[in-house]
Amino acid sequence: MSKIVSIITIIMFVLIAGASPSVVRAGIMAIILVFSKLLSKNPNTLSTISFTALIMLIINPFILCDIGFILSFGGTIGIVLLSKRINFKISERYVLFNNNNIFKIILETFSVTLSAQLILFPIMCYYFNTVSLISILTNLLVCPFVEFITILGLILYILSLIFFPLAKLIAYVLITLISFLISISSFCSSLPFANILITTPKFFHIVLYYIILMKIFNRKSVLKSDRISRNILNLISLLIILNIILSAYIPKNYIEVNFIDVGQGDSIHIKTPHGKNILIDGGGSEGSDYDIGEKVLIPYILDNTNGIIDVIFISHFHEDHVEGIISLLKKIKVNKIIIGIQNELNNLYFEVLDIAAKKNIPIITLKANEEIIIDEAKFKILYPKAKVEDNNLNNSSLIIKGNFYNTSILFTGDSELEEEINLIKMYKNNPNILKCDLLKVGHHGSKTSSSNNFLSIIKPSISIISCGIDNKFGHPNETTLCNLNNIKSKIYRTDINGEIMLKIYKDKVKINTMVND
Repeated sequence: MSKIVSIITIIMFVLIAGASPSVVRAGIMAIILVFSKLLSKNPNTLSTISFTALIMLIINPFILCDIGFILSFGGTIGIVLLSKRINFKISERYVLFNNNNIFKIILETFSVTLSAQLILFPIMCYYFNTVSLISILTNLLVCPFVEFITILGLILYILSLIFFPLAKLIAYVLITLISFLISISSFCSSLPFANILITTPKFFHIVLYYIILMKIFNRKSVLKSDRISRNILNLISLLIILNIILSAYIPKNYIEVNFIDVGQGDSIHIKTPHGKNILIDGGGSEGSDYDIGEKVLIPYILDNTNGIIDVIFISHFHEDHVEGIISLLKKIKVNKIIIGIQNELNNLYFEVLDIAAKKNIPIITLKANEEIIIDEAKFKILYPKAKVEDNNLNNSSLIIKGNFYNTSILFTGDSELEEEINLIKMYKNNPNILKCDLLKVGHHGSKTSSSNNFLSIIKPSISIISCGIDNKFGHPNETTLCNLNNIKSKIYRTDINGEIMLKIYKDKVKINTMVND
């Protein structure tokens, strides 16, 4: 009878706790354990974990993609496979952990936490790009209270249905304990190096990590230690290491130019064959609390680079071009910032200067006819050549012509009609300098830019418009789209196509989009 009550209690707990994947996993495993006791059996832990996963996948196959499911089962498997070995190794070396009950509890908590962390490390890096250096310390401080709080919470729920005044009294105790735990967690997370950003590991890196972990702990129950198995494992490790070395040191034969989907804003990532990373603008959300830099740009950079930006070009200091860069500067290593001559020094400008000064990032101001070469990519500044008197900040946008092998791209920021007119006047004796194969359409396709006269001179075969879905400005404007169609320029749009990815070879350009229209 007691075991039936236990099963009912477990089911109640799972429902009360919200039936998240981790809670359901623990609940099913506990129920299997109770049933095994009813049948006088001692279940194998790994078999129990596998059967639990099978039940959950039968109920909902899509739960396999749920990060809670992955972390819960990964952590549990790590504890089962590694915690006893870690505990034994430490207690064998340090006698102190054998003679003192308090130290035994500390060691057990440490072993459990470390074993889960070791298994989950590449998964956490892949999904969250974060490594916590103090998570073990936090668990040592928090774990002694968690079990007590869980039991107290269940008692509170039952008492609230029977005798509310007593339940209310227990609730005060529970709230105090939870507040204490939150304070500990907040304090630990505020410590220096509590969380370190890390680039997203590739599949081969993850496989190599688990092979090394397997070799370190020599789990015979997972992999029989016969000679053939060891040789196969060694061969796989060698091939992966060779692949990593070749990927790192052999240059690609193309330049990547990716127009990132940052909504109603601009951000372009360029990667050279030797792995140098250039960013033009960083997007932003004008009049919104949504942090494009934190939510979109930084994850993108961690997924697609080595975690270092060699050069950032800032076309001008409007929110939808620079807010993402401000967030990025705080967390990602940047070697250099390039801006144009400014006609207005606003708060965003001073904020970038302040962060750059604190991080010792040089800011270089370039003007028309100056250029910078980064590996096989050459960037020539076309505008402005001097301080622009126009009060419209858009018309002081840095206009850059990028030359990548035999392909040229014109990056126009938020330039409008007046800047286009000035540009045409500046190069009236050499209009060919304005010609390009691909145009980053000015001001998100606004009707105030991309005039017929300007387009007839530059004649881009491909035009890319960066704008947000159903944006309040109505970008891109129908007039601009008509002007581009008149010169038979193929149009790509981030609001329709998502991220637009170019691979520029010496003799061709390949274009892929995240979403096909």
